[in-house]
Amino acid sequence: MEAVDPIKSITQIKQMKAILKKSSMRDHLLFVFGINTGIRIHRLLHLKVEDISKDGKVYEYIDLFETTSEKKQSYFINPILKNTLESYLEATAFSSKDYLFPTNVFRK
Repeated sequence: MEAVDPIKSITQIKQMKAILKKSSMRDHLLFVFGINTGIRIHRLLHLKVEDISKDGKVYEYIDLFETTSEKKQSYFINPILKNTLESYLEATAFSSKDYLFPTNVFRK
């Protein structure tokens, strides 16, 4: 497996956001969520709408529990991420029980 270096340049981050925004709202939100919270993609893919909002209001913080230690980790939803989440939720017709990032791949 090849090592992948993180994107460190603000210019590269802006370019990536622009490319993803044009191609897929879902992928754009995944990227914005990841770079603003540091949550790994595997954890993000398991989020449900109810984990990040209630009655159309995006939470200021989300709490996730570590699967091995059961410790709670809180993540701040900054204004950039909040705006992106609100736009995404307005454009989709998800219920609170739906995955935030639906995929065509079968989940076990």
